[in-house]
Amino acid sequence: MSAQNLLEKAFISNKNEELSQAVARIIFVVIFYTYFITNILILDNELLSYAGWVFLSVVLLYSMIHYYWIIRKPQKNILRRMIAITIDISAVTLCIYFLEWASLIIYPVYLWIIVGNGMRFGSTYLYTAMVLAIIGFGLLLLYHPFWSANYKMGYGLMGIIVVLPLFFLVMLKRLQWSNQQLLEELALRKRQEAIMIEQSRHAAMGEMISNIAHQWRQPLNTISLVFHNINILHQLGTLDDKTIESSVETGTQITQMMSKTIDDFRNFFTPNKYKELFSVAQSIENAFTMIEASLKHHAIEVLMNLEKGLQCYGYPNEFSQVVLNLLVNAKDVLEEHRVKGATILISSYEQDGNAVVVVEDNGGGIQEEIIGKIFEPYFTTKEQGKGTGIGLYMSKLIIDEHMGGNLSVQNSDTGARFIITLDVMKKTGA
Repeated sequence: MSAQNLLEKAFISNKNEELSQAVARIIFVVIFYTYFITNILILDNELLSYAGWVFLSVVLLYSMIHYYWIIRKPQKNILRRMIAITIDISAVTLCIYFLEWASLIIYPVYLWIIVGNGMRFGSTYLYTAMVLAIIGFGLLLLYHPFWSANYKMGYGLMGIIVVLPLFFLVMLKRLQWSNQQLLEELALRKRQEAIMIEQSRHAAMGEMISNIAHQWRQPLNTISLVFHNINILHQLGTLDDKTIESSVETGTQITQMMSKTIDDFRNFFTPNKYKELFSVAQSIENAFTMIEASLKHHAIEVLMNLEKGLQCYGYPNEFSQVVLNLLVNAKDVLEEHRVKGATILISSYEQDGNAVVVVEDNGGGIQEEIIGKIFEPYFTTKEQGKGTGIGLYMSKLIIDEHMGGNLSVQNSDTGARFIITLDVMKKTGA
């Protein structure tokens, strides 16, 4: 393993902060060792005494033991952390003792140890490291000739050891508080979104039952006529086997069609788990099928101008549900305003490398003062009890966030125009 890979594994990909700190400790001690040996071999300058070399060797040995200790037992160990802080502060104090002016380069390591332990493990370890640093540097100020002679600078550096970590601790507490507030806000948003999704499902379920009722009305009337016809023929005494066989066949076909309607609705409202390539035109037609009977019941004409072969990558069922929701909204507006010649125009085409789907009605449009709010959660223009205000919000959430597209609205000359834009993944020759 190369040195670069070792560093990346230790400091970037490794989630164990204590192990990262152990690697950093080994690196620093090796640097110190290299520096002092270089002074002996090249500059012929013996900076460390015999006791200093012994202590530095002990620090290097312990650093390696500490590293393997964490690997074998990565669980939290207070004693191990306290020993590590003591070793670190002692090693830095030793280096400052022998380096004098050059020790100003080493001094910031005090702060790195104090702040680093506070950031990794909490305020208790920050205070511990700070107290040990004050003791270590205080001994230097009292007993080392260089620092005794430059006591003003030494006291200034001592003040930094006290003030800077405390300032950092205050900022860390504020950051933790802000982070906690953010987590609580995100949790609240997730709960609210879950509630809205559940409400949207209930609304969709109600709409589905209404559409099934419209789909079943004609077949049920037909079955009723079959039974009525059998009853009349029986009363007249002209009921024969051929008539019964024909009536049973007709009833069977109708009930099979009604069963297929249930399956179609159930499959339509089953969410897709994975993104897939889907036909935009087919998904629109699937949505139209779900509401076709209801639209006919309310005498609403639907005109479709769909570009065949246009395909996108995403969730086809969710996309169809968005189209269905736009059709339901248009139907409700046209019904509420009792528009004569009520019409919904659905078109799809490719433009600038995007698939564009437009759902437009002639229901008079949306008031300018509220058109910017219709995608907000719980905002509705319908009467109390007739709308939840989450249909358009969920539709925009699906298109914008789940499928990476855009759902927008504008007024046309005759009504509202909803525009869905998605990336085109493939265009076939169909």
